[in-house]
Amino acid sequence: HSSGTEDAKFYVPRRRVVHLDLKGAPPKISFLEKLFPMIRSAGGTDVLVEWEDMFPYSGKLVNISSRVAYSVQDVERLNAMAEENSLTIIPLIQTFGHMEHVLKLKEFSSLREDPSSPQSICPARQEGDQVIKEMIRQMLALHPKATHIHIGCDEVYQLGQCSRCTA
Repeated sequence: HSSGTEDAKFYVPRRRVVHLDLKGAPPKISFLEKLFPMIRSAGGTDVLVEWEDMFPYSGKLVNISSRVAYSVQDVERLNAMAEENSLTIIPLIQTFGHMEHVLKLKEFSSLREDPSSPQSICPARQEGDQVIKEMIRQMLALHPKATHIHIGCDEVYQLGQCSRCTA
């Protein structure tokens, strides 16, 4: 931009994603009902929802959900709010690192890459693969209109350390 009289030209991406991290101190649905219209009015197109232990897992995965996790009805309401505001939900499912919400539990601790740390799942264990596939299956079942998922995979600090991987 060479002079002050010319209009500046900015690139505006087609998709503008807002990351909503629900772990820790999750907002109430009533707050999200106010937030989603604000996201849309600010130009947002998608909401990347990081559920971790706030997702209402069931069956063999029921214990990875927090005692104060959102309900199935809450997830359905969140999907409806997104649709009402022309927003697309992109579920974020941790699949390699940041697996503390799963691997801290005794029943899943054998899937750790490093037995002393619940951070990373061992990629060489078929049982871990099955757990991740079931997490994805349940997540997509409650997000039937999702066209994308985010699989995490950042900050994987332990890799190739367990006895199976070193062998």
